[in-house]
Amino acid sequence: MSVADDKERLRDILEGGEYKAYYDSGGESLWDIFGRWLRKLFDFFPALHVSDGTGSVIAYGLAAVVFFMLVWAIYWFSKQIVRHGRVRPGKPLLTDEELTWSLRDYMQKAEALKAEGAWRESVRFLFLALLFYMQERSWVTVEKWKTNWEYGEELQRSREGLVPLFRSSAGLFDRVWYGKEPINEADLTAFYEQVRSTVRETEASRDAQTD
Repeated sequence: MSVADDKERLRDILEGGEYKAYYDSGGESLWDIFGRWLRKLFDFFPALHVSDGTGSVIAYGLAAVVFFMLVWAIYWFSKQIVRHGRVRPGKPLLTDEELTWSLRDYMQKAEALKAEGAWRESVRFLFLALLFYMQERSWVTVEKWKTNWEYGEELQRSREGLVPLFRSSAGLFDRVWYGKEPINEADLTAFYEQVRSTVRETEASRDAQTD
C-alpha cells in the first residue's frame, strides 16, 4: 500500500460518522460521563442541585474514596490471611514421625547435620528444637500445619519475653528453608548457640524457682 493510499484511508476515517460524532461531542472523558451520570442521579432528588463543575468535583471525590477503600481492603484482607494462617507452605513443617521426637532428638539431629555440612537442614531442626522446647514448657502446642504467626500469638499470651527471639528465629528459618537463602557456618553456629543458651537459661531459671 502506497503513502497516497494511506492518506486516502486516513481521510475516510476522519470523515466517518463515528469519528465526527466523537469530535462533535468534544471527546468526553470518563470523568465527564461519570459527572453527567451523577447529575442524572441527583435529578431524582429535586431538592439537590448539582452544577457541571460540582458534578466533576464529586466524581473526582468519589473516585478517590473508592481508590482508598480498595487499597485499604486489599491491605486488610492480606493481613487477615497472614494473621489467621491461611497462607501455608505446600508441605507441612513436620512429618508424623517427627511429631514424636523429643527436644534432645532435634538438638542431636541439628548437630549431626551441621557436622555433615548440611547447614540448611540443620537450621530446620534447630528451629524445630526451639518449637518443641516451647511445647515442653506448655507455651505453645506444636501441630503439623500451624504457622509461625500462630506460634507467635500463642507465645505472646504465654511467654511474652521470648517473642522477639522466636520472631527472629522464625525469620531466619523462613529465609533459609523456604526462601533457600544461603547460610554460612558462622551464622549457623550463632543460631545453634542462641537456641541452646535459651534452653539452658530458662531451665536454670526454673530450677532456681523450684529450689
